[in-house]
Amino acid sequence: MLLKFLVFAGQGARSLGRVVPGAAVANPKESNVAFRRQAHLLNPAKPRPKPESLLNRQWHAAQILAAMNWRLKKLAAWSALSMAVLGNLALADVKNFDGNACPAGYAAVTPVEATHNRLGYCSYLPPKALARLAGNASMSGSAGRCTVRRNDRRSTGTVMCKAASSPTGNGLDVVLGSTCPGNSVAATYSDAAADPAAVCAAMGRWDIARLVNQGQQASISGSGYGCKVAASDTRSLASSVCKPVQNTAYVEINDSDLANVGCFRKGNGDPVFQVAMIFAANIDADAAGNAVVHLNEQVGHLLNDDIQKVRALQAQGVKVVITLLNNHQDAGWSCFADDASADAFADTVKRFLDHYGLDGVDIDDEYDACVHHYPDSLVRVGTALRSALGSKIISKALWNDAAHFAPVHLGQKLGDQLSYGLEMTYDAPGSCMDRVQAYLAQGIERGKLGVGASTVYTSASNAATLNSCIADNKLGGGMMVFNVQNKSQDFVQAVWPGITVAPNCLH
Repeated sequence: MLLKFLVFAGQGARSLGRVVPGAAVANPKESNVAFRRQAHLLNPAKPRPKPESLLNRQWHAAQILAAMNWRLKKLAAWSALSMAVLGNLALADVKNFDGNACPAGYAAVTPVEATHNRLGYCSYLPPKALARLAGNASMSGSAGRCTVRRNDRRSTGTVMCKAASSPTGNGLDVVLGSTCPGNSVAATYSDAAADPAAVCAAMGRWDIARLVNQGQQASISGSGYGCKVAASDTRSLASSVCKPVQNTAYVEINDSDLANVGCFRKGNGDPVFQVAMIFAANIDADAAGNAVVHLNEQVGHLLNDDIQKVRALQAQGVKVVITLLNNHQDAGWSCFADDASADAFADTVKRFLDHYGLDGVDIDDEYDACVHHYPDSLVRVGTALRSALGSKIISKALWNDAAHFAPVHLGQKLGDQLSYGLEMTYDAPGSCMDRVQAYLAQGIERGKLGVGASTVYTSASNAATLNSCIADNKLGGGMMVFNVQNKSQDFVQAVWPGITVAPNCLH
């Protein structure tokens, strides 16, 4: 329609200055006045031409068309902006509250969000209002031209808030500030890269949130920027991605019941252990020498005949992971010579986890009888597993094996692929940091490292000291306890005072 209008207008411009047969002839002075008024009204910023130039009516018509086209373009741009604003605001429940702090369940709108959605957020304010934003920023109402100030010391009286983000499906959460609160630690670059869409869904459209990457700051951006995960970002950021410190219970299935993990509860009713480890299935070699997953009688019974115990834990929010332990054969975690064998085993593990509905795999690289060991085997198979498993848990039992974290494969190290590494020198003296120092030196983030205690080899008092050390040093892998049994109540309550045990639960 616009094209037809412009063609018609252009034809009209070319007919100006000549007589069309059968048409009435206008008074030239009236025509000049009419064109002059039209040009001035459509583009008032354009200076009127000098009187002698009015004879060039084609020039005049071109100015009219240009002015109309400019206004149409501006109208289209404002329409697009309005639609974008409405789309953005659909992501946030915005409210103004008295005071300078948002109530529970809400977080202050950031200046980045307010700047990118200026008209939309401004519409929530009375014309003469001045509202506090995150980080001592402010936003004025329409009478103040919806101005966003990054640092405003004036008293505002109200704060503009949005519904707080909820944790993502992988346990990550986005919070305001540069530090993670309470029993949580900064999420890593690889945490977010494993499932950026889930993290992005918990962010504001124009948020940019802090991550950590080998001791440096990284970031992930909101959907307005394409949910991009950046390995390095030196900007000052208003939000952080955090993850809870996890506690892991290993259960020796040969003599203990997996269901006992769910009996231990915090004061708020949440489980003490966030991960239950089925210990253990094995890596065997088949007739062709390929690595395969083998289940002994007890683990096979759990997964094939008693799977409801797994589902009951998962219903409580506990992740159920299976340990794969070498089995004195020519197959194992350090025995993959090439990508083809590593990829094939990763596919085997994926199909196994999918079949039983498990939440991840734990690497225990002990007790193989391989003819050849390959220094890059673990990073090779770790890379293949991460590609196959996506955001599922990939953890590793750590014991005097920091050298495995040095080799690089396809630009990645083993530590980049792991969700967690849990150090298991149960009777080692010293602090928790002494036990993980070698892994920190290899560039593994604190948020991925945890320390283990044994209900057999570690005293309850030493385990409690380790747990305090873990919290003080923000080790995100938390406390690992091996082996949780029906007689572990005193040990667990010594490590976490105040927890309860569900009645008639341990057996």
